[in-house]
Amino acid sequence: MGVMCFQVPRREQLGANAAERAYMAGMEGIPWPSRARWTDQGLEINREVDDSGNLYVPWNVNGYGEITLCTTSLMQRTRPYALDVELARGTLNRVRNQIALWKPAGLQVTAEVVELVHDAGQHFQRAATGQHDPEQAGTAATQSIHSAVRAIEVLMDLYSHQVLQLRHDRNSQLQTVFASNLLNAPVAADRTQLLADTFNAAVVPLSWAHVEETQGHWKWDLYDQQFDWCLQHGLKAMAGPLVQLAEENLPHWVYLWEDDFENLASYILGFVEAATKRFVGQVTIWNCAARMNTTRALSLSEEQNLNLTVRAVECMRSVDPRTPLIVSFDQPWAEYVARQGQDLTPLYFADWLVRAELGLTGFGLEMNLGYWPRGSSGRDMLEVSQQLDRWGALGLPLVIFLTVPSDRTPDPLAAEGIQPVPGPAAHSPSPATQQQIVRQLIPLLLSKQCVHGIVWNQLDDSQTHIFPHGGLFDSRGEAKPVCETLREIRAEHLV
Repeated sequence: MGVMCFQVPRREQLGANAAERAYMAGMEGIPWPSRARWTDQGLEINREVDDSGNLYVPWNVNGYGEITLCTTSLMQRTRPYALDVELARGTLNRVRNQIALWKPAGLQVTAEVVELVHDAGQHFQRAATGQHDPEQAGTAATQSIHSAVRAIEVLMDLYSHQVLQLRHDRNSQLQTVFASNLLNAPVAADRTQLLADTFNAAVVPLSWAHVEETQGHWKWDLYDQQFDWCLQHGLKAMAGPLVQLAEENLPHWVYLWEDDFENLASYILGFVEAATKRFVGQVTIWNCAARMNTTRALSLSEEQNLNLTVRAVECMRSVDPRTPLIVSFDQPWAEYVARQGQDLTPLYFADWLVRAELGLTGFGLEMNLGYWPRGSSGRDMLEVSQQLDRWGALGLPLVIFLTVPSDRTPDPLAAEGIQPVPGPAAHSPSPATQQQIVRQLIPLLLSKQCVHGIVWNQLDDSQTHIFPHGGLFDSRGEAKPVCETLREIRAEHLV
């Protein structure tokens, strides 16, 4: 068992519930099973291994709000580390290393980035050499982190702009699928033009709970209407996920078979086959299964979840061998592994499916940013870019499913047990912060050639939904400012 301790003189800089959300990982970023707790010395991390590793922790950055930052790889030692100094070292190291990779490849790095990195380095030197005075070192570390985070922001904007320009030189408008999930309700007439102007596709959810609320009685009317709506307005139609073992997607009667896996699987696969047969030919991309890496609504093992995913893909391929088909995963940073100790992280799960040669044509990644639990803590754009590159190495296209909160107040229509992560007052979730994240994130996604689709995961906060305040329309049904940003991005970059 490995134990590491971190002194935190300014605990107010840690994000909410930091001890619950902190974890350690190896160089590949996959969390190790660990527990964090507060002691007299500071934040103590207990691990099952004693290898050197990186600590990831939510940190309040001046001017930016909460971001999950990481240290460099730290060896185990009895003497506590100064957390703020190590986060400054880690953040500066990440941006320096990325510049060293991208600059020889042709990225034009501006003087502003060079100056910010230099400034971060100067402050870090004072922090690292002044640790005999924790207050002075903490001030210098805070300044270093701020400059490094600002450097990352400017660098990633440069990267997105320059790579998108290269892509546009080859194609005036990108073919990337750009969609919103329609949820389980008809599309309101007064939203049709806005959605058609903003997106070139839509997701028809095909929720099993909605279709077969009573065993053996199928109701397809709503989804027939949604497919017709897509056709009438020239939008491509994604469909699914057909298998999603979350409470909101399961008929109540299915729990009778929870302890009988084969019978349970037969009912699930019966729905998969029926849905595929009904809508084959109308679907541009099938989402076969989602969140199988984190699902806990049924007491299935990881092996059973994997087995069910494989059988669902095979079932769909037997009916529709040609239409592109993906399996999607949530929490791609796998923070939950640190507490639950699962063997199959999202990336390992996906790699196994690739090696099985099932006929998958891509993967989906849910980036529900700024939620805990059942979501991912906020990340800077460099960390998002590196995560996409890890998944891109699998060699299959990616579809990114996004949700970002616009408020942190109670949301009675959202799923229980999930909340937006609170940030400092000036950067707490709001329509403005939602819009700002999207303004930076979507161009980055479009710049990645491995990203073939982007989906806004939640249309409307006035309907029953999962993520609080994550919709494009608020609880009164009014469009949020993010809608205009999405419309502008579509007009500038996409068919």
